[in-house]
Amino acid sequence: MTNKTLKRRFAVALAAYTLLVFCLWFAYHSIVLGQIDRQARENSRFAANALLSHLDGEFSRLKILSSAIAGSESVQGFLQQADVAAYYERAGDAAEIIGKIAYQATDLDSIVTFTPQGAWYRFTGGISNAACRQLWAAHKQGTLAAYAVIELDGVWFFCHAAPVYTDTAAKPVGTVVLLDTLQKTLRALEGNVSGIDTAVILDDTILLSDNPALEGQNAQTLVGQYGEVTMSQVSGTNLSVAAAVTKEALNTGGRTFLAVSAALLVFLALAIALLYRFLSSRMIVPLLTKAEKMQMGLLTTQIDAHFVVNTITTIQILSEKGESDRAARLSGGLAALIKCQHQAGDSVNIFMELEMLEQYAEVMNARRENRYNVDFEVDDRLAACRMPGQVLQPVVENAMLHAFAEKQADCRITIGGTLEGGVVCITVADNGAGMAPRVLAALRAKLEAAENSDFPEQGLTGVALLNIQKRLRLRYGKRAGLMVESTPGQGTTVTLCFPEEADS
Repeated sequence: MTNKTLKRRFAVALAAYTLLVFCLWFAYHSIVLGQIDRQARENSRFAANALLSHLDGEFSRLKILSSAIAGSESVQGFLQQADVAAYYERAGDAAEIIGKIAYQATDLDSIVTFTPQGAWYRFTGGISNAACRQLWAAHKQGTLAAYAVIELDGVWFFCHAAPVYTDTAAKPVGTVVLLDTLQKTLRALEGNVSGIDTAVILDDTILLSDNPALEGQNAQTLVGQYGEVTMSQVSGTNLSVAAAVTKEALNTGGRTFLAVSAALLVFLALAIALLYRFLSSRMIVPLLTKAEKMQMGLLTTQIDAHFVVNTITTIQILSEKGESDRAARLSGGLAALIKCQHQAGDSVNIFMELEMLEQYAEVMNARRENRYNVDFEVDDRLAACRMPGQVLQPVVENAMLHAFAEKQADCRITIGGTLEGGVVCITVADNGAGMAPRVLAALRAKLEAAENSDFPEQGLTGVALLNIQKRLRLRYGKRAGLMVESTPGQGTTVTLCFPEEADS
């Protein structure tokens, strides 16, 4: 996959995800926020209608009670008494009848009657005499409507005034006034829906509200303070009710919308990141694998070239000296070794690798007049295992060239192999000159740094051990590696460890 293809796919995927997020956002805005607004308006209308029904019910109840009291003969007779003594004497009979009529209206505050001459009588209730006179004055002035709200003794009351007629009188013989406190209405206001403020309005002034801060304000201020306001008139009165949806309640939908939008944007960002990572891996991983294979092949080529050049040089020298038999033997061995190596590939059976070592030792002995003694001490179980090809030959070559540089006889190399706990360890030990501690420390440092460089530096024992370390780490990672132990004058042991790999 090329960069151009990756960019094109990424752009298409990004456009698709962006379109998806936009569709989700638009759907939420159109459906959810629209539903929130509709629900807010519906709740406002519901609250206003509920309060309106409550007030209508209160005034209807007062009307029914006052009509029943006004129709009582005892009350009519009581109001027609001109004699003061008889008037108060008949009051007891009227009070008994009124008590029977209004016995269920436990929340009524006061029942007051008036004669046309201004005589008043308070049957029940706690209003003062001054309040009774104020009530009569309002009635006389005509400001006391059939349905009204009036303030007496600093307290607001619902009021209903009903005229009292007799069958023979053309004019009313008196008036019955019922006063009801606003406590029941207060309870109705407190039970409203959360996020909605309700109010009872008297002549454009907010008389009562579940939000005390609104009381006394002009009703028109509700429009500016609230997001949605529903107002209704109480029939036959100067009262109206209002239900207003608070801006906080409407903003809850807005805040939810912002939260959802932010979540969608985060989702988009994560989707883009994951998509980019996925598409990049589709291209980068194969490229890395290809690069690693190319690098491992190059490292192997370095090893092959190093050995072949040395061997060909030896053949050339032997030919120049006239030692054609040794040159022919060496040429045949080299040809067989190269053929075996190229057939093996990057991964070989361990015993095949050991067989190549035997051929290599024969070639080297042909070059050095049987100078080296190579022994094998290998666990038979390794016959069923594989390993990277051409990693042991450079180690043996390194020992022959460096460990025995100043030693002509008794040059022994022992190759061992073990399998323990799923880990294969192969050792190449020589009895050569060994390395000084300073040199050994420098080599170990280079081996540790080999995995972080593309091409190990020349130096010390050349590129052989560094190349092998690099190949092992490329193939197995940190699970594999090469270790070197050396004692001056006694020899060097190189150990290669890597995970067991079955030979299928």
